[in-house]
Amino acid sequence: MTAVQNGLLRAAYSTATAEAIAALVATNYDLPSPPECILLQRGFNDSFAVRTPDGTRYVLRMSGRRRRGDADVDAETKFLAYLDSVGVAVSTAVPTRAGLLFCEANMPGGLRPVVLFRHAEGRPPDLDAAEDARAQGVTLARIHAAAEDFPGRASGRYRLDLDHLLHRQVAAIFELKDVGKRPDITSRSCRPD
Repeated sequence: MTAVQNGLLRAAYSTATAEAIAALVATNYDLPSPPECILLQRGFNDSFAVRTPDGTRYVLRMSGRRRRGDADVDAETKFLAYLDSVGVAVSTAVPTRAGLLFCEANMPGGLRPVVLFRHAEGRPPDLDAAEDARAQGVTLARIHAAAEDFPGRASGRYRLDLDHLLHRQVAAIFELKDVGKRPDITSRSCRPD
């Protein structure tokens, strides 16, 4: 198969339309229909604004491919539900009609996890305001303190160690064609073992 078919380039990544997301929400969630959807951002995760006819707002995230896939999304949504249950203000996942905290979308590149989050009211932080920095610090401290007692704390998480943060990333770059062959951009100290 060639890189061009019928005048179109082959794609490695696809983005769902807002109309398709509205249909997915109507099918999988027990919310007033029809919902309105708008694409907010595409990238590693695609985000959509969702509003039901009664004016309730949500944010839907269609995850990109993840190394541990459903295990990470499952752990993340359960952790958010736990934080909410212990009084930490977070945006939680809306359960599907089946009672799950996420579902999947069948996209051209394969299945992708989808989470519908409750919309969190707020405003962008003022980066020069001490009170905004303090509010963020207090919230992060509450999350970290609550995480100590989270029953599923070892499930689905990435290990944020040197291998995850550096070695695997550098190895992925060296797998790219011709990158590891140029002496001016390689370094013995950066090559993974």
